[in-house]
Amino acid sequence: MSLRLNTESPVTQAAGRAALQPGQTNTTAEHPLPDTKAIQSHARPRIFVSHSSKDVTFASKLVDHLNAAGAQAWMDVNDLGAGSFQQGISKALDECEWFVLVLTQNALDSQWVRQEVDAANRLKNQGQIHNLIFIKADAGKHTKVPSLWGVYNILDGIADYGMALIRTLKAVGLLSAT
Repeated sequence: MSLRLNTESPVTQAAGRAALQPGQTNTTAEHPLPDTKAIQSHARPRIFVSHSSKDVTFASKLVDHLNAAGAQAWMDVNDLGAGSFQQGISKALDECEWFVLVLTQNALDSQWVRQEVDAANRLKNQGQIHNLIFIKADAGKHTKVPSLWGVYNILDGIADYGMALIRTLKAVGLLSAT
């Protein structure tokens, strides 16, 4: 991989300060977060970040890193204004180009998260969303992952958060694939 990385970037420093969960490994030094100078300059991809409310710490960190890299990441805790919760979620899904799921057992147990993934899947099939990206954020085995979700790659945000973020940024076009 010939990606220009800078371990001193503000994004990397923020990742280094992030609290690790029990059983989580920090391999950020192995795959440091990208320097924002390596980010391609073009329109900011609109990303819907789905998560269980029990996983807001990991999801918030991810949204901060995506936004720092040039994305326009949406998360209900940060961006849901007044009005109906369901209407706000629907509007955000309709306006996104990418869907990122913070995959945990909490997310699998959440009916809301399942509905969001199902809606994103439908929007992808209609050509409105480019793709769905799943980032594993707990040590669970996820034996209850619905069969229809099995067609998507799952990036490991526990073993190597930095690499999961880099692969996400490449997928949404913020880093070149070279």
